[in-house]
Amino acid sequence: MECEQKYRINTKEEILIFGSNKKLELNIFNNIYEFKGEICTDTVNIMKNILDSKKTNGYSEIIFDFSGVNYVDSCGLGGLLKYAQRFRKMGYDFKIINVKDKVKEVIEITKLSGLLGVQ
Repeated sequence: MECEQKYRINTKEEILIFGSNKKLELNIFNNIYEFKGEICTDTVNIMKNILDSKKTNGYSEIIFDFSGVNYVDSCGLGGLLKYAQRFRKMGYDFKIINVKDKVKEVIEITKLSGLLGVQ
């Protein structure tokens, strides 16, 4: 059963994503997407909707900064994989930087490090 999800835009590029009891912040600075919180079942669909609406023109690479991400589940990984593939298909270099050890371990166990461009 999918939880009701809501989001609101605070300021220019600061986006707060709310799930049933999870929160994910997304700050966008040019081509750098800075995530804070959890990328999981509760937040991934709203995250996808927001990323689908963003323009990426004028940059050769897209960077997801995970310095503030403390948890990723299988739904979150699926969403991230979708965007890694999508951005690369569009000709962008895609990478995820500043991944915490706990999150990196989950990504490595699933053998998605290379596909996700984890640095």
